[in-house]
Amino acid sequence: MQDDSDEYDEDEERKKDEVVIVDADAKDEIDVVEEGMFCVVEYRLDGTEKKVYYVSKIIGVVTDGPTVSVSVSSLRKHGDKFQVPENPDVNLVDKCQIKRILPNPQSFGGTSRLKSVYIFSNVYFAKDMDLR
Repeated sequence: MQDDSDEYDEDEERKKDEVVIVDADAKDEIDVVEEGMFCVVEYRLDGTEKKVYYVSKIIGVVTDGPTVSVSVSSLRKHGDKFQVPENPDVNLVDKCQIKRILPNPQSFGGTSRLKSVYIFSNVYFAKDMDLR
């Protein structure tokens, strides 16, 4: 008889090795959003059809009947890393703006500034995405 905790560890290990490809044309419906998850959020620039994307951390979920809004804190892209800005960029978005849930990133230890820098291993963003 196998211990359930061993099965959980195998699932977690498999998820760490899973490759995630993020592209702008994703049509997947996001079922579950929870505080603490990382995601890709789509925004439309005012007055245009142009879309831009931000990697964000979910900091709250508001449900009002069938409507689900999500409070997110957007990170800033620096090469292959993402950083929490000095002045947090917090927005309330519709759940439909969340295009992809990302696996938990690696954070750098040490100072509090380094702890706010994340890297997403095995996550590949399409080159045609305007990821900021």
